[in-house]
Amino acid sequence: MPTPAEKYDGKPCRNCQTTLKYRSNSTCVACCFRKSVERRTADPARKRELNRLSEQKRREAKRELYRASHARWKSANRDAYARSVNVHTNRRRARKLGVGGKYTWEDKRALYIAQDGICAHCWTPMFWDEATVDHIIPLSRGGDNSPDNLQLLCGIKLNCCNGRKHNRYEHEALIRAEAFRIKHYGFA
Repeated sequence: MPTPAEKYDGKPCRNCQTTLKYRSNSTCVACCFRKSVERRTADPARKRELNRLSEQKRREAKRELYRASHARWKSANRDAYARSVNVHTNRRRARKLGVGGKYTWEDKRALYIAQDGICAHCWTPMFWDEATVDHIIPLSRGGDNSPDNLQLLCGIKLNCCNGRKHNRYEHEALIRAEAFRIKHYGFA
C-alpha cells in the first residue's frame, strides 16, 4: 500500500492549481469532494430516484430471503404450520374487523375432543386435520374470535360444511344442513 507521500507526485491539481494533485485522476481530494457535492446537489430528484430504486432492490432481496427461509421452516415443521395457519388467519381477520377475542390451537384441540371428532353440522366423523374452525356468529356479522363462539366443522372436502355455512348465522346454516342430511343421508 502506498504511503501518503507516494500518492502525490509533486504537481499541482489541474482544477485549483493550489494543492498537490492526487496521482490517479490529476485532481486533489478537495476538488474531488467538491465535484461529488455538486453532482448530488445539481439534481436532487435524480438522487432521490436512485435512492428509491436501491431501497426497492434491498426490499425485494430481503423479501426473497424471507420467503426462502419461511419455505424451509414450513417444510421442516409441517405439523406446527398446519396447527397455526387457521388460527393466525382467523386472528388476522378479527383484528381487521376490530372484534375482540383470540384462541390458540390448544383451544381448537379442546373443541375437537369435546365434539368427539364429529362435525357440528353434518354429524360425520372427521380427522383432526380435516377439522376447520367456524365462528357460530360470523366475524363479518359482529361475532368475536373467542373460544365460546367457535365450533369445528368439516372443511377439507369440496362440498364441506364450513364452506356451505359461509357467513350465515347458526340457525340459518342448520336449516340448510338439515336439508343436506335429508337429501344425502336420508335422515334429519
